[in-house]
Amino acid sequence: MLRFPMGASDFILSNIQYFTYDDTPYDYSLSQLSLKNAQNYQIPILKDILTINPDLKIMLCPWSAPTWLKTSANEAYPKNWESGSFNDSGNNLQVYANYFVKTLNLYESQYNIKFFAVSMQNEPLNCPNGWIVMCMPAETEIEFIKVLGPMIKQNVNYPVKIMIYDHNWDNTDYAKTVLSDSTAYNYVDFTAWHCYGGSVSAQLTIHNAFPNKEQIFTECSGTGTDNFSGNLKWNADNIWTGSVENWSGLVTHWNLVLDQNNDPHNGGCSNCRGTFQFDTSNNYDITYYEEYFGVGQYGKWIDAKYPAKRIQTSMKGQSCVTGIAFQNNNAAVLANKLIVVINNFCSSDVQIGVQQGNAYF
Repeated sequence: MLRFPMGASDFILSNIQYFTYDDTPYDYSLSQLSLKNAQNYQIPILKDILTINPDLKIMLCPWSAPTWLKTSANEAYPKNWESGSFNDSGNNLQVYANYFVKTLNLYESQYNIKFFAVSMQNEPLNCPNGWIVMCMPAETEIEFIKVLGPMIKQNVNYPVKIMIYDHNWDNTDYAKTVLSDSTAYNYVDFTAWHCYGGSVSAQLTIHNAFPNKEQIFTECSGTGTDNFSGNLKWNADNIWTGSVENWSGLVTHWNLVLDQNNDPHNGGCSNCRGTFQFDTSNNYDITYYEEYFGVGQYGKWIDAKYPAKRIQTSMKGQSCVTGIAFQNNNAAVLANKLIVVINNFCSSDVQIGVQQGNAYF
């Protein structure tokens, strides 16, 4: 699973301006919409990734609508990007929904790239700020979904799932508000979560309130390089095991890779790092971070082509030993094998046993 910005994010080169796919002011017909601003950097990388793994599922996520659709439209650069809410007056909801549909269709027609899901807005409560953002209150997101949901079904020739919220664990009211609207509810597939505030149990709260809607974990960025063991344990407890035990169906980190200076970035977090690092000053020497090893530990044996299921587990003994289990759903290739992931965060080796029914090792 890969999360892909719909236009610019705050992690772009500092010498280029923020962009969307239609920055022609008040182009309500979207006659100037194109992917040209993504063709120099984003799309070539995405095509390379899909060459390596053509089965990869991609989520498309906007950091901002075109500024002429925001309440900050009349502000000078960069304030028009770094502040403002979606302006839902007039016909703007229909225009923005058409912007999504045209974008999805352009990626397919020009590059044969199809998106698994679209997010309504990255971190809709995180504004104003010192990087590209857009506020979108829950009430606006509801109205947008009511327009976008039917438009995608009618005008995109493949299924695209809809993600809501896409923000931190410290707020459950937003997702509750959106999912409590009976019309919007019918179009929503996932509530998406980030790690920068609150507790992972927020996912369980929304699952319990709306058990037929899925939870997914879409963003957490590591910072600094001086606490490998502590970061590894936190990620295991809260993300790789924690979010999945709280009903997340997938886990993605942010970013995939940055350089030795945590670049590129244009505003925003200056010490956020990727899952690994390219040192551009040293022949692209690679440094692997905790997230790289965690994704490898948990994901190596799960068949990404077929949805695996989490198997209920219980742990006895020392609390510094944690575990989780999955079952693959591919009988032909992996014989629906069980995968048991055990983490030892004790200060010494620990002997463990695994039992399933009457089988024990």
